[in-house]
Amino acid sequence: MTAMDLDSRRQRAWHLRERYPFAQQMLGVYVAVVEVWGSLENELPPPGELASWAGEKMLPGVVKATEAAAPQPLAVATHDLARSGRAVEVLAGWLAGQELGPAERFLARACLQAPLEALREEAGTACAADPAPRGGRHCPRCGGLPQLSIRAGADDPLVRGQRQLSCARCAHRWQYSASSCPSCGESTGARRTVYAEKHDGPVVSRTADGGTELFAHLSIDACATCQRYLIDVDSGRDARAVPEVDELVALPLDLYANEQGLSKVTPNLMGF
Repeated sequence: MTAMDLDSRRQRAWHLRERYPFAQQMLGVYVAVVEVWGSLENELPPPGELASWAGEKMLPGVVKATEAAAPQPLAVATHDLARSGRAVEVLAGWLAGQELGPAERFLARACLQAPLEALREEAGTACAADPAPRGGRHCPRCGGLPQLSIRAGADDPLVRGQRQLSCARCAHRWQYSASSCPSCGESTGARRTVYAEKHDGPVVSRTADGGTELFAHLSIDACATCQRYLIDVDSGRDARAVPEVDELVALPLDLYANEQGLSKVTPNLMGF
């Protein structure tokens, strides 16, 4: 992860904090974690020993940042987990694709995402213990699940652009069919639904000045077959979007999806 990547995420997070007051604390935690990532910007971790390396290099800063910025329940859970002596085991489990509890998953992602991004192609070596397939609906590098869907801008505003999926584990992006479910592969149009926000719809966020601001570039890409969804970020509608940051402010969309009986393919860093 380069200094430019970190700076763009940081700046976008601060910008979104101004627009979406309900997300201020969540984005504050994210910025605090990004600062920890930046502190080790020029140090490349060993792929085969990533869990123990992150336990030494990343864990102390992540715990300190979480205690300073996060809601008390998350801060306490993270602190207790770090003191339990299980932290490196948890990090290794996440790299191996194990199911983790919310606090464990947060700690693992906060400690490991930046090193995995820095490793690029070698992220697969760090996640070699994960038996998940590579490619298709899984990340071709590390086998991770998709975190979100990204659409490129299209010349015709009525046509949705080409699609990429972004890995929840190493943030690698890969091409994926715009007409297939990223969770189960369903391609029947009648089984797939896009929920986009409307002025008279149930999902409207309020700006600091009391006006209404639609998530014009964010939508819910849902599948009736598996009852899963992803947040879809359309960069053609907002060229300033930083997808993984913008997804954090889609909480009202996540809540609406849950009301429809849908569950996310994988929660984001903050557990939504």
